[in-house]
Amino acid sequence: MECHHCQAANPDGKRYCGECGAQLTAPSLREQIDAALNARLKDQKVVEVEVTEAIVNRLTGWAKMLAYLIGVPLVLLGSALGFLGVKTYLDFSTLSKQAASRVAEFEQMTARQDEALRKRAEGLKAGFADIEKELEQTKALSSRVESLTKEVRQIREKVGFEQSSALTPPIQKELEASIYQFQAYMERIGYRSKEGVVKVHIDPKYKSNTIYNLTDHSITLAENIMMDRHSLLYTYMMHVLQATNPSLTSSPNSTVGAVSSGLGDYFSASFLNDPRISPVLAKELSLKQPYIRTLENKRRFDDQTKESTEVHARGETWGGAFWEIRGLVGQEATDRLLFKAWTEWRVAGDSDASFARTLIGLSSSGNVVRDVFVKRGLAPGPQTKP
Repeated sequence: MECHHCQAANPDGKRYCGECGAQLTAPSLREQIDAALNARLKDQKVVEVEVTEAIVNRLTGWAKMLAYLIGVPLVLLGSALGFLGVKTYLDFSTLSKQAASRVAEFEQMTARQDEALRKRAEGLKAGFADIEKELEQTKALSSRVESLTKEVRQIREKVGFEQSSALTPPIQKELEASIYQFQAYMERIGYRSKEGVVKVHIDPKYKSNTIYNLTDHSITLAENIMMDRHSLLYTYMMHVLQATNPSLTSSPNSTVGAVSSGLGDYFSASFLNDPRISPVLAKELSLKQPYIRTLENKRRFDDQTKESTEVHARGETWGGAFWEIRGLVGQEATDRLLFKAWTEWRVAGDSDASFARTLIGLSSSGNVVRDVFVKRGLAPGPQTKP
């Protein structure tokens, strides 16, 4: 018989269970219901425990996997930060701020570079525009140079260099270039040569001077100043003035000599764009100033001191007035005006004033020219046409 209490097997006829001591009488209906319920509940608890255990095991596995997935990167991140010197949150915060600051600086630097590149691009654009203009000007200049070359070739026949021990080929080439360029310049402002050949001679025995010989139309240069372009062109200008108006250069009138000296200084200075006359000669003469005369002066015509009445000193006064007019009305207008005035000048009794009146009468800026002479102590008198 089976014990209804512990389900142990007992021999038939026994009244008590040999295992648990429970009475082996047949259980009542209630006891049977209770036993069935207990067995049912026991099985249910086992199932619940097993389910719970399975859930816990699953959750534990997921937790381990999540911890692995999160933990490994964190360990790697921690190792990297440790290698960079980050050991605490404060270190990390400091590095973050430093990184942010560097990023901001980089952005500012990039912005500045962008602005610089933009400005440079604008500059290049403007530069290209200027280059295009210069190219156009170069084309025009090329045409002008070709025309000037033809002029020089026509004039070249009119100058000849005499052989001299001091005249080496390089020096002759440089002197030729200076004279040919000056000749072409004078041609442009109205000069028309009437002479066949102008001879140029370098004299090794001659010192610190130049001479223009009216008889044979020759120029003699002292060897020690032969590279002084002012002296060379001044002397050649004496030839131009004589060829253009020979009656004046043969006149004994002292004003003619002073005016021609002033014109010689002016035209060489205007061509060279340098108002300081003959720097090489000044050095050879050991002068205190680096020129023998200068056209940037305030000299007056009414200064009658002995020094101021010397022909070249008076010429410096005229040259100063001419240079001042050049600054007021422009180089080309003044160059043409002075050359035309020389060709048309007829010396009157008041010779100084007569040349001033000739300039005023020929100039489209007569009042400006008059004011220059009046300011320098020369009253031109009534304006008349030559």
